[in-house]
Amino acid sequence: MLFAGIQARRASQTFQFTQQIQRSEAVAHFTGQFLSLLAGGDPGKLIHNADWAYRFWSLQSTEFYFFHHGILPRFIYTLWMVDLAALYSGPSGRRAIDTYEEFMTSYAVNYPAMVDFFGGIRNLACADCDADERSRRVARYVEEWQQQHQTRLQ
Repeated sequence: MLFAGIQARRASQTFQFTQQIQRSEAVAHFTGQFLSLLAGGDPGKLIHNADWAYRFWSLQSTEFYFFHHGILPRFIYTLWMVDLAALYSGPSGRRAIDTYEEFMTSYAVNYPAMVDFFGGIRNLACADCDADERSRRVARYVEEWQQQHQTRLQ
């Protein structure tokens, strides 16, 4: 009986460690993909290129899927969403929102949770608001959204 308890605890620790490694690998992968996208320069300028915008939103949607299913840590994902809200709020914010809407039109029926989530980020962005306050609002939004909607991969 004691041996079974020790085995169960070790199996649980191994599972948790494996999950941490998977999360770390996912963060590293997506960070690398994002940095690759940024190799061409400022996202506010690149968003005007239709091919770049499609790659950007494809990456955003894939990251969201992994966040939604509990693989990406909320802290890291929140940082990324703060950056997205800043892009929406910047000089090219209208173009970023337009490309968001164009891309999300394809997913509105297939993945309404993603459309809902990114719409919320878009609604928090404003060109004349304080950047620190916007960041706090985005962080609260991501936390609340996750608590209400997160699912686990089966």
